[in-house]
Amino acid sequence: MMQYSSEEAHRLLSNHFGYQQFRTGQEEIIRSISEGNDTLVVMPTGGGKSLCYQIPALLRKGTALVISPLIALMQDQVEQLHKARIAASFINSSMSQSAIKQTIQQAQQGVYSLLYLAPERLESRSFVEQLSHIPVSMVAVDEAHCVSEWGHDFRPSYLSIPSVFDYIARVPVIALTATATAEVQFDILKNVGLKSPKTFIRGFDRPNLSYRTEECKNKSERILDIVTETEAGSTIVYCGSRKRVEMFTAQLREYNTFALGYHGGMEDRHRQYAQQEFLSGSCRVLVATNAFGMGIDKSDVRNVIHCDLTQTLESYYQEAGRAGRDGKASNCVMLYHPTDRKLMDFFLEATYPVQEDIRLLYETLYDVQGIGLGNRSVTPLLMDSYQLAQKSGVRFIAVDAAITLFERYGIVRRGGESGLATIQFTTTQDRVREYASNIALDKQQVLIALLRSVGAGALSAPMMFDVNEMLGKHDITMQQFENAMRTFEYARIVRYQPPGASGGLTLLMERMPFSRLPIDFTAFYERRERAIRKLDIVERYAMTTECKRNFILQYFQEDDCRSSCGRCSSCLSISPKKVPRLDKDGEFLRQAILSVCSETSSRFGIGIITDILLGKESPKIQRFGMYRMKSYGIASDFDEDEISIALGQAQSDRIIEISADQFPTVSITALGFAIAKNLHPSFDIMQTVLNIDAKLLEKLTHLRAELAHIDKVSPMTIVSDIALQRIAAGLPLQREELKAVTEISDIFLSRYSSHFFAAIKQYIGADTENNDLKDSQLSPTIKESVRLARQGKSFWQIVEARNIDPGTIAKHLETAIASTIVIEREGLLGDELYRQVRQYLIHNRRAVLREVREHCGARYEMAELRVALAFARKELNIAVLPKK
Repeated sequence: MMQYSSEEAHRLLSNHFGYQQFRTGQEEIIRSISEGNDTLVVMPTGGGKSLCYQIPALLRKGTALVISPLIALMQDQVEQLHKARIAASFINSSMSQSAIKQTIQQAQQGVYSLLYLAPERLESRSFVEQLSHIPVSMVAVDEAHCVSEWGHDFRPSYLSIPSVFDYIARVPVIALTATATAEVQFDILKNVGLKSPKTFIRGFDRPNLSYRTEECKNKSERILDIVTETEAGSTIVYCGSRKRVEMFTAQLREYNTFALGYHGGMEDRHRQYAQQEFLSGSCRVLVATNAFGMGIDKSDVRNVIHCDLTQTLESYYQEAGRAGRDGKASNCVMLYHPTDRKLMDFFLEATYPVQEDIRLLYETLYDVQGIGLGNRSVTPLLMDSYQLAQKSGVRFIAVDAAITLFERYGIVRRGGESGLATIQFTTTQDRVREYASNIALDKQQVLIALLRSVGAGALSAPMMFDVNEMLGKHDITMQQFENAMRTFEYARIVRYQPPGASGGLTLLMERMPFSRLPIDFTAFYERRERAIRKLDIVERYAMTTECKRNFILQYFQEDDCRSSCGRCSSCLSISPKKVPRLDKDGEFLRQAILSVCSETSSRFGIGIITDILLGKESPKIQRFGMYRMKSYGIASDFDEDEISIALGQAQSDRIIEISADQFPTVSITALGFAIAKNLHPSFDIMQTVLNIDAKLLEKLTHLRAELAHIDKVSPMTIVSDIALQRIAAGLPLQREELKAVTEISDIFLSRYSSHFFAAIKQYIGADTENNDLKDSQLSPTIKESVRLARQGKSFWQIVEARNIDPGTIAKHLETAIASTIVIEREGLLGDELYRQVRQYLIHNRRAVLREVREHCGARYEMAELRVALAFARKELNIAVLPKK
């Protein structure tokens, strides 16, 4: 472990960056990564995250690799480092191949202290192999939330980061992000591959910022008022769509306010002009979508105004946080109107398109290039999202979302970082020569051209080459080349990766029936439901009368939110909101709601509040003994729709509010307490005695430990002891039953619940368990192998019991696992075998059995590997690819 020197760190801070002291929390982070600890940093925008890896990069010997998502961001960082007299460089798609080669050579010679890379670079094996010759000191992952599917800016290429350590020695890793909820933090730890990291969550309270929400219709006039009231500094106005950017920009100009627009649909030169004019101070008002902001450091932003809801509170906090970077008082204003929700709902609908639209786009991608089933494309598809929308009949925004989904599952790749293709011969040199002598002359010409272009090196490793340059040099047409490459691939002579195309798409997989695509649509639409809940939180933020600052701190799990901030719109509200008069029934329901909320003391959500009001006998009501509450069944004469309307009215009147938690709870506001007439004291919840089967609890505890070992997390991260006991007592077999038994995280529901359901099904008994076998279409011989597996026999015990070839038994189990039949892996296969196969499949999702065998070696039989591969595919939601 490297010895950390505070004196040296302060010297570097002063000499290179001109600061005499670190900000609060910075030095302990710098010490952690400098001493060799993996480190997770959650620190708000403007909190000084960059120094947290730049100083350690200077303290440690070698070159720090910095993974950064935006070209402009890394270019700006390197420019600032040069001004600080620090040797740094970057590699991205804006560079020529010769410039990239030169930068790599200099990095290999140890010239740089920091080298910035786009995450897409790590998807190229040939590129990553070149990193093995660089003296790497550490790896910094900036904007680390991009690695999480729960994050607001998921980038599939970030999942390639752990694979870099297949080629370079393991060095300390620091992952940094401005906003990360518990789920995102979990994904960062897991997907970046952090080992026993030290975690630092710092400073979400920005004392110089005032958070305000205002309900208004004429937003342009209100923006004008705010800008006029601001004597110095600038204003960013965020809008939810490109069309609204253009609308507000035009309206502000009509009021003689010089404003410029910025969004992703503008030409680069117009965006660059707007950005430069704003940064230089020539333009004081910039109207933009969320395309503007990341990596922009303008200290005198006095106002950040949102004209629309954001999709998540993380996004809002990050964008609002661009105000007041200089520490001076600044305003974060959300101009809100109840109809604003419709725009965000439209975007959510398009972001998670219906399955039929996804199918239409998939078919269009291959139809345009004339690719039939079982075939794949060897040239890029030069169509953008607008053209694909017109061709497929799917809305543009849904096209973009579907392509992102295809990217996530390795079906397509957007564009590419170069015009270079990659090729590797998959057989011996003698076999290539023999093959060349037995093919048609036009294909022979292509094969000879390939050998001359890439040399003998392609017989042992992937090599990159310029397709157009080769075709021109050897007088070969593109059609001739494409036909030849298809023939070579079918003959298993080469593996070929076509070049990317700027603005186009590369189809990575052969065409297959849509039903066989390796896409987990259940998980996809679960993310949609989660996105809706996140949008609900933003809407609650806009409407809450409680302290806005505390609402944000509560969401990000900051401890210091006990007292009100005294500067947000809620805290500064002078006159309390007047509650409208209701008819007799309405007033009764209002008081009934307040009565129940008083007794439950902010411990439950809308669902339980509704059940108590109606006097329902739900599992939670029974378990907690809430049927003994004084207000239980107080509104049983009303129906569920009437209760729902009354709860909505109570929230709109701001007499109750819903928390910003992952599991929102209902509480009474100060206004609610002021108008309440008959409140009951907090109910002493009585939990019924759990009837826990000790053997089942032991089995579930063992399963939790096994999953924790596979994912390299602590068992308590997966599920708490109390929740595990409730699962053992309640025997849930479906998600709704599980939610009724105990409060459970979305991470557990999406990633682990199926394993626990399978364990419970197996434990309940063989007769009940085998009902699904009776109804299945599996053959009798496969069913018999499954029955033996369910009796707890190992793979080899099944082979011995049935006296059948191991390969046949393996195919039985593979078929059953791929169906809806549940088979417990525990006892059937060894943990170490499964761990190796699963880890390999995570990084090689399209791996076939032969490749798994090459990875694991000869210590395992092919039949065992087949079963392990089937289990891993099932768990990771990877469909079996059709045979070529």
